[in-house]
Order: sequence, then structure tokens, then C-alpha cells
Amino acid sequence: AMPEHGVPAAPEPVAPVAAAVVAPEPVAAAPVAPAPAPVATAPVAASVAAAPAPEPVAPPPAGAAPEPVAAGAAPTKLSTPDVAGAVDKASDGLREYLTVGEIVAGLGAFGILAISYAMFGQIFGHRGTVPSEVVMLLSIGLLAVLVLQNAKVHDFGPNYRLIVAGACFALGIIAVMGLIQQLSLAVHGGTFDIGGLTWWAGAWVAVLGGVMVWREGR
Repeated sequence: AMPEHGVPAAPEPVAPVAAAVVAPEPVAAAPVAPAPAPVATAPVAASVAAAPAPEPVAPPPAGAAPEPVAAGAAPTKLSTPDVAGAVDKASDGLREYLTVGEIVAGLGAFGILAISYAMFGQIFGHRGTVPSEVVMLLSIGLLAVLVLQNAKVHDFGPNYRLIVAGACFALGIIAVMGLIQQLSLAVHGGTFDIGGLTWWAGAWVAVLGGVMVWREGR
């Protein structure tokens, strides 16, 4: 339409067409794995035992020079001989072959030969301690019977204990007779000869062994 006075009217403003805005579609987020639980660890220091502290060493006294020690040499320890242990070992070894009575009888006869005759009579020259020939023969015979029987060289049978006990009793009787003779001399103004005490003691030990052998009934 034409306006009045022939002036064209201004065109009506046209509202701009708003562009359609499309909202972006939501994107699903990728699932996130849960974080691993913390692992409890025991403290290392608590499980390790502390090393013991070294003991303090006392310093050497002033003026004392240290002893030289050879390289690689271990300190030597002085040991005393075990006499009692050696005697027990020897006794146990004898008991494997001899009875107690045989050991005592053998010691008596050996004492007469070794102490009275060999040591005092021959080495030290005390002729008064030398036993008579009969005592010497009885002692040698007693030791021979003990050795032959227990070494299985000859079996004396049931006469074994009679032979051993008889030899021991014979030694004891001779020793008693010698003691009585010396006492008789001392009573009548003579001199008591103590030289026979060395073999008298051995004879009486043999008598004790003879009694034990007889009672053992071997």
C-alpha cells in the first residue's frame, strides 16, 4: 500500500530467524576402574633384630707390652693328666677278663716280686727285704696260673680256685711266721727287722684275694 503523499513506506523489519541450536548429545563416560586398595606392609625395621653391641674391652695396663702372637697359631691350653680316669679305664679293662678276687690276688703276688724283690732288694740294695725262695716261687706260680687260665691257654677246671686260694693262703702263712719270728727276736733283746714288711703286706693282700676267689666259686 502506498502511504500518503506518495512516499513509500519503509519496509517492516523482519525478525531474524534464529538458527536452531541443536544441543550435543551427552557422551557416556568410560567406566573408571576403582583404585586398588593399599597393601599393608610391616615395617622392615621391626622384623630385623638389632645386632648386639660389642662388649667393651678393658685397655691393657700402662707399661705392659703385648705378647707377640704368631699368625694362625691357636692358643695352647695346658691339660693335667687324668690319673683317676686312667686307673678306672685300666680297672674296667681288667674286669673284662678277671674277677675282683683274681685282681686282688694278682696284685699281692706282683707286689712281692716288683716292690720287695726288684725295687727294694735289687735296685736299692736292701737285702733284708728280699723274700725267701719259697715266697718267690709261690708268687710266680700264682701269677702263672692266673694268666694261663684267663688267657685260655690251659683250663685248670674245678681245681682252679683251689690252686689260687692255696697259693694265697701259703703266702699268708709264711708272712705270719716271719712276723712272729721277728717279734720273738725283739722280745728277747734282738732287733726287729722291718725289711720283711714290704713283702708281708703283699702276702696279706694275696690272702684277701684268695678268700674272694674261693667265695666266687669260679
